[in-house]
Amino acid sequence: MVRRVRSAGFAARLCRLLEQERFDLAQIEGLEMALHWETAKQGVARGRGLRLADLPRAILDAHNAEYVLQRRAYEIDRAQPAKLLGAAYSLLQWQKLVRYERHFCRLTAGVIAASESDRQALLALDGNLRSTVIPNGVDTDHYRPPAPPERPHDLRLIFVGTMDFRPNVDGVQWFCRRIWPGILAQVPEASLWIVGRDPKAEVRALADGQRVVVTGAVDDVRPHLRGADLAIVPLRIGGGSRLKVLEAMAAGVPVVSTALGCEGIAVTEGSAVIADEPGEFARAVVDLLRDAGRRRALARAARTLVEQEYDWRVVVPPLDQFFGEILA
Repeated sequence: MVRRVRSAGFAARLCRLLEQERFDLAQIEGLEMALHWETAKQGVARGRGLRLADLPRAILDAHNAEYVLQRRAYEIDRAQPAKLLGAAYSLLQWQKLVRYERHFCRLTAGVIAASESDRQALLALDGNLRSTVIPNGVDTDHYRPPAPPERPHDLRLIFVGTMDFRPNVDGVQWFCRRIWPGILAQVPEASLWIVGRDPKAEVRALADGQRVVVTGAVDDVRPHLRGADLAIVPLRIGGGSRLKVLEAMAAGVPVVSTALGCEGIAVTEGSAVIADEPGEFARAVVDLLRDAGRRRALARAARTLVEQEYDWRVVVPPLDQFFGEILA
């Protein structure tokens, strides 16, 4: 996971920057970038006399508690004989990540988690970590829904995400295999749009040329959100919190999600519908597709939630405060 994004050129450029300028803090965006920071520190130490003490303090912005994500993938795959090889891979990655994530967290001056559950998972690696929760945010002005909202003639579901990311691939496959047939049986005019870059072959295979559309990369996700009646988040693997949920809510699209899909977001009964079992999920979708008034009520409540809790104007001040505490 860490080594696949290794870049000697990136590390060298970072070294030069650290030698040329003085910074108070360096924020490492996700565990994938940890190796670049360690490599740059080693390079600077061997460089032009700059002391390690002169380097900025490092903060890890932990997009996920990565070892938890791999543990959940293992737990899902081990129950499916066809995915035992994937389960073995996740088991190995889980054990490696426990060690590496603990190692790198201990090298930082502080860790930012996207949810309280992730923060607790990281504290389980080392209870002495200085940590805080800064949720994912969204530019609510950017996603403000048009008035009146644009709707297609059919009843459209949308799933948004990077489609070579394992949790997203698992989620849409599970939805199409276990949930979608039950929805179509009751709402035959429904369609499903899977929107996101780099769809893997197994995702492209879900497109049927009629009721399931796989778009691949799009220049702007907002028109697709505005053309949808319902956003689905059928995730069974993951960590952190889902930007796709916040974006849908900000765009005025009601959300049906698994509990894991909305993890880290303070959804209420009136701002999203949570369903974990296939039959329960299908019933929730069908009920909402048949009730435009309830969809509008959910969308209004969700929009209010993101404006009050997840707009960048709300999210950034606690982050700035955490920076100040680190520097103090």
